[in-house]
Amino acid sequence: MVSLLPRCVARPTVAGLVLTVMAAAGCTSANPPSPAEQADPDPSGAPPPHPTGLDMDFASWASVRIDGETVASRSDVFVPVDPGPHTVTVETSCQKVEFEVDAPARRRTRIGLDHATALRTATLELEVAGPEGKLAPYRVLLGDRQIGETTGFFKVLLPACTSHIVVASEGFGRFIEDIDFSADATQRRTITLAPGPDMVRIAGGAFTPGMPADLEVECYDQPPPRRQVEVPAFDLDRTEVTAAQWMACRDAGGCQPDRTKDGVTKPALGADAKACNVVIRPGRATLVTGREAYPMNCISQWEAEAYCEWAGKRLPTDLEWEFAARSRNSEAVFPWGTDDSACNNAPLDPQVACQFDEGALAPPCSFAKTNTEQGVCDMAGSLSELTRYAEFPGRDDTEKKRELERLFGASHRSTQYTMGTSWGSVSVCDQFINGQWSTWHRAPREGFRCARSVDTSTP
Repeated sequence: MVSLLPRCVARPTVAGLVLTVMAAAGCTSANPPSPAEQADPDPSGAPPPHPTGLDMDFASWASVRIDGETVASRSDVFVPVDPGPHTVTVETSCQKVEFEVDAPARRRTRIGLDHATALRTATLELEVAGPEGKLAPYRVLLGDRQIGETTGFFKVLLPACTSHIVVASEGFGRFIEDIDFSADATQRRTITLAPGPDMVRIAGGAFTPGMPADLEVECYDQPPPRRQVEVPAFDLDRTEVTAAQWMACRDAGGCQPDRTKDGVTKPALGADAKACNVVIRPGRATLVTGREAYPMNCISQWEAEAYCEWAGKRLPTDLEWEFAARSRNSEAVFPWGTDDSACNNAPLDPQVACQFDEGALAPPCSFAKTNTEQGVCDMAGSLSELTRYAEFPGRDDTEKKRELERLFGASHRSTQYTMGTSWGSVSVCDQFINGQWSTWHRAPREGFRCARSVDTSTP
């Protein structure tokens, strides 16, 4: 068994060695030492020169037990044990492995992952940089546990499970991805950290946009016929861009006014203007005190695009938006799944299916039950969001888009395009492709988040 009793060592005397024995309450000597010898010769508590025990060399993500007793799993930990055989159990989030180890008397025996031969592991390799390739110190977390901190290249052994990986660096939004390490022995990521919200890697896949065929709900505009398309992987902001984040762009020299575009962009007026978290007027922008952490609203499409470009990103397409908003699931109706169990209003109402916040705008991620399976916040129930129109084979409403562009272009005003519902009222219809068209304007119920294309080629 693992010994929790104090160690005793022989003490030399003039006549020879003082013999010692182990007792339940401590150590006693056959020849008690003189008062001058009562003090421990090594007050640091260092182990005796010939201990019996195991030197642990396991990763922090492994849970280790010796003969059923949990022990520290990190490297450079010494565990005293009795001489003889012992059972070592190693567990990860998806595996459990046992092996036997023999502890010879008066010897330190090293054990580590290489002894758990049945344990499946994988390698994560990261190349991380900031904008324009500039290196910055960053931390790597497995879930909420830090597993490394470095600059530039990082390589680590991990269990062959699906793991929640987070890369964080001061001054940037985090990179977040759930990686299935069972799919490949080595996973490589080249990551560019960016200012603004955290970014979540959305794995690509086959997807059928538009309302599920078996959903018996009539909408004001029936989405295009369902056709399966392949959506490439992309990164998406976990939250809508906040008022403070947009102002940071402005202060850094991005997101500057454009006199020509300002002149044809309809401003928010009256009660709408009072609901803006940043008030934009020709040549100036004023952040409303107390609303720094609220989503950036009252913003036109060209202004949202300018922010995303400054951050090294772009607006998502409506196809990407729907793919993420439905958790990559063609059968899902809402971000959280296929039913309305998270809604307050049942059965489904096509106009107001859910009511999360009584119509009031709230800071990002205030309503966790609306999150997607990948952890993206507020794809339902916050602001409707500006997107780009995606052209793909078989899409039936492309001519409608071109017609609107011709119409708005004739009045010297360009188009903007939004997906989703706003301020707590989650409509079934607005989770699907075929968003709302309008001319450039600034409205309190509209905001945005950014996306980024991903190079999935193996370096």
